[in-house]
Amino acid sequence: MDAIMESPGVRALIREWEGKGRADGARAGLRGLVKARLGSVPPDIETQSAATDDAELLARWIAEVGTAADAAAI
Repeated sequence: MDAIMESPGVRALIREWEGKGRADGARAGLRGLVKARLGSVPPDIETQSAATDDAELLARWIAEVGTAADAAAI
């Protein structure tokens, strides 16, 4: 079993799944924050957040939404 888990193909799959998990969590955080600030998630934010699995990009968006002066800045 250890040999299987250490194979390059399996390790790559695990890294991919971990990345998708981080992106899913960041996406949920972004949607939650936008909903808290605006009352709902606008379609363009929903579409853009669903289109990326880049957890770092989603984290930057969370910071931008969290520090926006008002709803117009979001």
